[in-house]
Amino acid sequence: MKVRRSWTAAAALLVVSSVGGGLLLWHRADAPGPGQRPTALIPTGECQGTLDDARFSEALQSASTPTVRTDFTPPTQSAPAYPSCVVNGSDQRSLVATVVGTASEAERIHNEGQQVPRDYQPFSDGEAGDRSSVVRFSCVTRPAPDSPDHTWYYTAALNLHAPDNPAIPAPGRQKMAELSVALARQAVGKALGCTNTIQLPDGPFTFT
Repeated sequence: MKVRRSWTAAAALLVVSSVGGGLLLWHRADAPGPGQRPTALIPTGECQGTLDDARFSEALQSASTPTVRTDFTPPTQSAPAYPSCVVNGSDQRSLVATVVGTASEAERIHNEGQQVPRDYQPFSDGEAGDRSSVVRFSCVTRPAPDSPDHTWYYTAALNLHAPDNPAIPAPGRQKMAELSVALARQAVGKALGCTNTIQLPDGPFTFT
């Protein structure tokens, strides 16, 4: 009888130890790894919904809930829609997102010449650096049912401003290219009112 009780106690101890060990491993798996910290999400719907993607929050890496300043100009008969956002996080980190349309390809090229730093490298339909990127696309709109179609030449641009911190490296060209394409996709679906089918590149991106 004593042997049975000893065996029962040992089995119970083994079960508790296994469950406890499993919970410990689960918590360790959920805990941020070295060089990582909890990321607060950008609130849904900010900047006309163009930032409704967790990857923007991951790039910002703000430990506190970011604040967003949105400027949005709706489209008219003579001008395209224009969403612009500044997202401020913790540690003096900020993410600037703009989607700028022009009436001609020449105007877009001129604007890009002012936006694109020298360290950018081109990829399909865009260019990217370690902390910034742009992607280009054309958007056809019809502001009113009886108005003619307008073609606008857009540039979706992202710039991450952050103090140098070895523990939080820059996203890099590949990630920034991915984010600028994500910004363009969200803008097309939620802010610009494009009526045409827009083919945007998918990663991984090849730089030339």
